[in-house]
Amino acid sequence: MLVLKQLSYRQKEYLIREKIPFIVDGKQIYLPFMAVYLQERCSAEKKPREEMLPSAQMLLLHFIYGGAQELSTSQAAKDLELTPTSISRASRQLEEMGLLHIRKAGVQRIFAL
Repeated sequence: MLVLKQLSYRQKEYLIREKIPFIVDGKQIYLPFMAVYLQERCSAEKKPREEMLPSAQMLLLHFIYGGAQELSTSQAAKDLELTPTSISRASRQLEEMGLLHIRKAGVQRIFAL
């Protein structure tokens, strides 16, 4: 068993191909005799946006001027002539900014101010 501080991609590929067990301190564990390969993965830290997405602006203004209390993703997409994906991104940004609350109702996501 090899215990290493770091390992290049080529070295890792060689060790795996040759079924040589190894541990990279705090990052990877490869134990072929136990059929185990674990690798640390961290999601990138998101920076808060300084500007609001245009779709987020549209969604927020739709709530303010449209008088809606609650909207589903599909209804907001239809009303604003945007894709459901754009509405999801917009709603996520507004939620991160504390301007919108999102709850699930079955498979639907419902937005409210």
